[in-house]
Amino acid sequence: MGLFSGRDRADHPLADPKEAKRLLGALPAGDPHQALSEINDWIDSVGRAEDFRPEDRFELMMLLDDNGQAHARKLLREYLSNPRMPKQQESKLWSASHEFWRLLGEAYLREVDAAIEGAKGSEAMKNHLPLLGIRALRALAGKLKWLQMRYGPVHGDLWFACGRTYRLMKSKRVQQKTVMVSQAAPGESSPEQEFLKIIVFAASSPDSMVPAEIEIAERVIAHFLPGFRLTDLPEPDTTYWMDLDEADPPTRLAQPPELTDTLVFFSAGSAIQGVEELAKLIRHRAVVPSTLSLGGDYKAEQVIEVLDHLAMYWAKAPPIRRHERHRVKARLSVVHGYAGLIACLGWDGSTTDLSASGGSVVESWVVQNVSAGGFGATTPQVAGDWLRIGSVVGMQPSGGDNWLVGIVRRLSRDAEELGNVGIQTVAKTATSVDLRSGGSGSSLGTGVLLIDPSDKAGEVRVLLEPNRFDARRSIEMVQSGNAHLLMPLELIESGVDYELARYRDMRRT
Repeated sequence: MGLFSGRDRADHPLADPKEAKRLLGALPAGDPHQALSEINDWIDSVGRAEDFRPEDRFELMMLLDDNGQAHARKLLREYLSNPRMPKQQESKLWSASHEFWRLLGEAYLREVDAAIEGAKGSEAMKNHLPLLGIRALRALAGKLKWLQMRYGPVHGDLWFACGRTYRLMKSKRVQQKTVMVSQAAPGESSPEQEFLKIIVFAASSPDSMVPAEIEIAERVIAHFLPGFRLTDLPEPDTTYWMDLDEADPPTRLAQPPELTDTLVFFSAGSAIQGVEELAKLIRHRAVVPSTLSLGGDYKAEQVIEVLDHLAMYWAKAPPIRRHERHRVKARLSVVHGYAGLIACLGWDGSTTDLSASGGSVVESWVVQNVSAGGFGATTPQVAGDWLRIGSVVGMQPSGGDNWLVGIVRRLSRDAEELGNVGIQTVAKTATSVDLRSGGSGSSLGTGVLLIDPSDKAGEVRVLLEPNRFDARRSIEMVQSGNAHLLMPLELIESGVDYELARYRDMRRT
């Protein structure tokens, strides 16, 4: 890149190209967390140093960016490969990764602001504007993805920065200019392509996906990006719009807003047909084609689920709710996890601590709306180390005496200790039962029999500990002294600490 070829170098350790190369080359290759943490420190110090010329700072920031990418990818793979990692380890990986993208974004946005304001030395960045736009928007996309890994909060300043950066590119008429992004990883892009990736990702409801699905969705979006349309005016198939001057995410188009020169509109175009055809192909072949680069090995069923999810949110018609919602204000006692649910079924309500019996503290949530299918609730002082998409919860409405069972389907955070949760109710009544192997009679521990008016006659649903379901083996359920032989039908779904399975009840004694 011709790093710092001019005179008057800044008084900074990395201002000397040889020293920069030595320091970056000395990073611990076998410890990506330590390496990325050191790079984060350098990004912060270079971004704060005042005596760099704009073009020198930008080139050095790109060097740090490129060197950090390999370490960031390793941390991402580690983060996604172990959804059951301890909270301390999860926090360590998340913090280093999020910080990398946050600091990069702040550094690149300083150059964007300087260009907009015509600051001293910014004229020298004129020829670098498309690359600056690409790098800044990619950093904002990385920050957004890691925030969504924890379901927020995503503050308005991120959307304002996205809009401000893209507006600069449009004002200089370079938004569609395609350039090589990095010598380390050849590939071309444009500011418009990077902006489109962010707003499509945000419109794809990442708050209802687990981290691995978020990663799959991001890569699917990149794969089908050429099919999307970004326009200055609404078109017949427009699905979303965004105001570049506001600190708001893209919004589904219910009716056209008052037109201004700061609005942009987008639709899935041919991308929705592509994602539907890909899902059909994977269903038929039961394998993910090698042409779809997902950055890792994922089961065909999980990829199909993400593709179906994206097709639903990219469609012209918005997703239809199965049940009408009613606004309410009520307290809801909540326990989390399989162990907490088992404990609460014998709980007499005399204490808010079930930990002695293997459960957990009973949290008090506020129900905001209710439907036949579940609840919408806010979670003050939420326990962030357990609450995630797919978590199983036990719920007892205020004044009630029975426990409902639900699964978290949607999650977002407006502030560090305030969450908005969508819960699907999977059972109106739950009972703990003893389970034994149908063949040997050996104990399989305690299960939870789920009872709901929608259950089919002769069938039962049982919540099990992980790795208990076997499609080839029956189990025996003992309830109130009566034995039931259960023949396996299907594994409905599984979470970090449970399996939900469906059986046929063959015998009652």
